[in-house]
Amino acid sequence: MPLGQVLIYPGLGGDGSAPSYHENAEAPLLRSSDLAGYSQALLGDQIPTELSAPLLAGDLEGLAPAFIVSADVDPLRDDSRDYAAKLAAAGVPVTWRNEAQLPHGYLRARASSDRARRSFGAILVAIARFSGAERW
Repeated sequence: MPLGQVLIYPGLGGDGSAPSYHENAEAPLLRSSDLAGYSQALLGDQIPTELSAPLLAGDLEGLAPAFIVSADVDPLRDDSRDYAAKLAAAGVPVTWRNEAQLPHGYLRARASSDRARRSFGAILVAIARFSGAERW
């Protein structure tokens, strides 16, 4: 069993109807129209299952605690929100951190952006907590 889940602006199998898919349809670095191509590359002709699309899972009880980071300017943002809600409803400890005004892929700028650097630091703290490490 994993000690924890650390998910960074993940695609979790949302059906495209959540507000973030429309609000951020033309977001920089990831557009809603790009998602079908990524899904095709990942799954080919296979139908998504709960392994490739955790939002389809009926029961999340017993999963490892989660730390989920989403980018606010990202079509996938609401997948993170919805997965965090499903985990919480199943009794799984979860923290969801939505990075306001930042786009999908913002961590690439962690060397030049203070906000991206702080977000990366929070991710490292979550990993350290899950692993039981006192410091990195």
